[in-house]
Amino acid sequence: MTATVQIGPYRILNEIDHGGMSMVYRAVQPSVNRIVALKVLSSQLVSDAVAVRRFRQEAETSAKLVHEHIVKVWDASVSNPPYYIALEYLDGGTLAQRLARGRTTPAEMLAILTPICSALDYAHGCGIIHRDLKPENILFTSGGRPVLTDFGIARTQEATRIFQDAEVIGTLNYMSPEQAKGVPVDHRSDLYAIAVVCYEMLAGRSPFQNDEPLVILRQIVDEPVPSVRFFNPTLPARIDAILNRALAKNPGNRYPTATAFLADLRAAVQAAGMMPGKPSRGLFSSLTTVQKMMVGGVLVALLAIAVTVAIITSQPAPVGSSATSVPVAPPPAKRTTTPKAPTPVTVPPTPAPAVPPSGKTAGTSPVSPHSRAVNRVSANPQRTTKTRGKQPQPVRSGPVSWDAIKASESTSVVPDRVLRDHEKAPIQPSPSSKKDIEHPAGSQKDAGPTTGTGIQEKTIEHE
Repeated sequence: MTATVQIGPYRILNEIDHGGMSMVYRAVQPSVNRIVALKVLSSQLVSDAVAVRRFRQEAETSAKLVHEHIVKVWDASVSNPPYYIALEYLDGGTLAQRLARGRTTPAEMLAILTPICSALDYAHGCGIIHRDLKPENILFTSGGRPVLTDFGIARTQEATRIFQDAEVIGTLNYMSPEQAKGVPVDHRSDLYAIAVVCYEMLAGRSPFQNDEPLVILRQIVDEPVPSVRFFNPTLPARIDAILNRALAKNPGNRYPTATAFLADLRAAVQAAGMMPGKPSRGLFSSLTTVQKMMVGGVLVALLAIAVTVAIITSQPAPVGSSATSVPVAPPPAKRTTTPKAPTPVTVPPTPAPAVPPSGKTAGTSPVSPHSRAVNRVSANPQRTTKTRGKQPQPVRSGPVSWDAIKASESTSVVPDRVLRDHEKAPIQPSPSSKKDIEHPAGSQKDAGPTTGTGIQEKTIEHE
């Protein structure tokens, strides 16, 4: 049976981590039944006044900071040993553990560092400098919320142990040039450290690495920062310029705040189309200023052409124009025909044969249907326009022969109804009927008998 370990009112469950100055345990606070992270000062440093003072300073500093992304302090004992600080328990692991699996994407980097930079600016506003920013001090809750921890670790304590403790040597990679030189530091040293963390998240490694701590110190102080795109070519070129400014050797050349640093990073990532759920702006985002101006000029010209075409098409079309309107045929005009006076037909006398074929004497015989048709045509010339698709033939004055009558029949001058009657009962002309066509001058116009077709016959008017 495992004995229960009790430190103050807290019952220890298991060890979480340990370092050069302290150990961290998962413990239970029985009074409220709450799981806490219990940070206990190492028993070897209990008699070290400087270590105790630094530990007390960390407890007081952390208790003053109330921020969603800064670890919460529930309780502390800094008067008598054992010295401990009861902190918010974070069971989501550390950023260092995530980076051990590989580098992050730019979007993931922004999601983690945006709240951390906000917490860092808040702490700087309260006059507190972290002095030990590194991936091991960025923890996560079970829900993935990043939290900044371990405030107040003394720079002097790190300097005295830097070559003795391997864990402290790991922190060396995140030291600012002024820290490496041993000169006084301010909040801009934290800005350098958060830029190193960002570099490592994007490149998969810190800017300067070497097996010898003194070589790393010399690189931090003297050598330029290697391009992050050398380790991750997919990054946009603008990120190189942002990191070079954040990692400047001179503190005065760095960003004034962590939020300003993150704002430039976010703009560069968004311009490259690397934010999730945001469409890439494609080729246009990679154009130079001159190229963008040229493309803009072309777009303006196209817009002007479109507006001009719209204005032209909206105006009424000119008379006679067929480009913008469909011609409409005018309504057919009514054809008016001025009636003409009937032209009398003068038939010159034709000498009768000496001997009539029928043995009868010359005299007046009934007018044949063919002659009546000719008379009606000459009496009403308007009816000659209603033909069966042929132009009417003019009526010639002069002697009318039987051949002329047949020719008029073939040209459809004779009305259809008369033709039908003729086709039904053709009449054989006789020499006497030919003579009947000729009428002496001075005969009166009278109406003839009605034929079987219902057309009233008329005699020819003679002058």
